[in-house]
Amino acid sequence: MESELRQSEITTLLENESLARAVFGGAYFYADFEKDHGFASYQLASLGFSHDELRDGSYRKRIHPDDVGTYIAHWERVKDGWEDDLYCEYRVRDADGGWHWIETQARVVARRPDGTVARIVGLDRDISARKQAEEYQRLQYHEVRRKFEMCEAMRKTSNMVASDLELSRSLSTAVDHLRDIVRFDRCDIYSLESDALVAQYEPEGCGDGGAIPDASALLPELRESIYPVIIDDSQSDAEYRSCLAMPLRMADDLVGAVVLRHADRGFFHGADAYPIMAFADSLAVAISNHNLFRKTVADLETDELTGFLTRRSFDRNVPSIWRKYCRVYPVNAVAMIDIDRFKPINDTYGHPAGDQVIRRIAELFLVSLRKHDILARYGGEEFIALLPNTPANAADQIMNRIRTACSQLNLCEIPQSVTVSIGVAAGAPQECELGELIAQADAALYRAKNQGRNRVVVADPVG
Repeated sequence: MESELRQSEITTLLENESLARAVFGGAYFYADFEKDHGFASYQLASLGFSHDELRDGSYRKRIHPDDVGTYIAHWERVKDGWEDDLYCEYRVRDADGGWHWIETQARVVARRPDGTVARIVGLDRDISARKQAEEYQRLQYHEVRRKFEMCEAMRKTSNMVASDLELSRSLSTAVDHLRDIVRFDRCDIYSLESDALVAQYEPEGCGDGGAIPDASALLPELRESIYPVIIDDSQSDAEYRSCLAMPLRMADDLVGAVVLRHADRGFFHGADAYPIMAFADSLAVAISNHNLFRKTVADLETDELTGFLTRRSFDRNVPSIWRKYCRVYPVNAVAMIDIDRFKPINDTYGHPAGDQVIRRIAELFLVSLRKHDILARYGGEEFIALLPNTPANAADQIMNRIRTACSQLNLCEIPQSVTVSIGVAAGAPQECELGELIAQADAALYRAKNQGRNRVVVADPVG
């Protein structure tokens, strides 16, 4: 009897609008489908929803198209008896056409004999402020993630530029990294020194793979700017309407340009320029290294045995090349290399065996260093390596890696292992000239010999 009385009191509370609102607040709503009776929450009523609209289901037309499917799916599970609790977040349109986020929490308090809903009560809350905060947090998260991806792509690109990849391969790799953070239909990278397209990317299905878009109209503006140039509607290119072009500079020299294109008009925005600007230095370094090496090193006299520059060619040509490196790089390194105990090898096994040792060690250096590093045969079994854009600690690691590989060479000509001693010196261009760095590296090599050979010694920094 007491239980029946309590149930009757609860039902009276739920059905009495003024009493229920006094207890649960304006968010409360109630629906009795058997009596076709109920009342909407003040929350929805304030947005222009009528009681009839809520009872007959026509209110669903005012739910956002992206949310109505989820709302109906939740409601159908409750209506069909699979669960008694309804929870849903969705957007509804008010009488003026504005959108509001609503959170509905409801519970079935009675069902008909067939299991369908008889009475349901619940709360409607406006959660627009919370959703705005969530959207802000989501955008912040994506911005942080985008910056992380940009930094990671830049790191990979920088590593690529420092590797020994050929220019076309290295730039294509850079374009792949760029695609991770900027959308485009086509990317072309030009070397302005040779007036040539040196890398391109065009996804399958975009374009016809035909003629290369002409970039000559962009060059006057690029030569005068250090910032990207955005064209929203190219009248000269019917296939790629939008264009974003970035000049690639080394010091004050324009060495190339990277041009992104998209089929849609007005596709690129100012925010897209920043990733391109971040990549510009790495791309410019890659092109400049290629041009410098191609113009000044590739045609110089080389030693037949090693493939390195001859001492005469080094003395005559490398100082001017080094000055160019010093204009564009903040720090450069020199390494002096000497084969340990080479004279006993010649005396014991003969000069052909000694030549083979020199040849094998030279091959190891050639494949271990970058394309724009300079190698010369400085003496009989002594070599010199110039490593532009390389600080002392990096040069130390590089040379130790090569030194270890030398000691592990399998030389059929002689039964013993062959080792090298290496002296390294590095400095900023304003601190010392090439001749001074060579002298420091040579002194470090002398210390390496005196300390037991088969080691790398780094000269003390200048100053």
